[in-house]
Amino acid sequence: MSGVVRLTDVDAARLRDGYAWQDAPGQPEVPSDLRVQVPAGARWQTSPDFTRAVTGDRYTATFHADLERKVLVFDAVNPGEKG
Repeated sequence: MSGVVRLTDVDAARLRDGYAWQDAPGQPEVPSDLRVQVPAGARWQTSPDFTRAVTGDRYTATFHADLERKVLVFDAVNPGEKG
């Protein structure tokens, strides 16, 4: 499953304050039909702690966030099909 999430101000602040984020190399991979939802010039960051909190280490996923622009891009593998 892949998607783009528009965050509220409160959610962006909660993620910013609740997890350690580091600059991500390059752009996140997104399906072509979602590219229009991804802002140009975003400063993408990732957080292993956030990824672990979401997945519980049960499945593979990537999360890229630009918390200033309040956007999160994700790509997750079906937990039953751990990849």
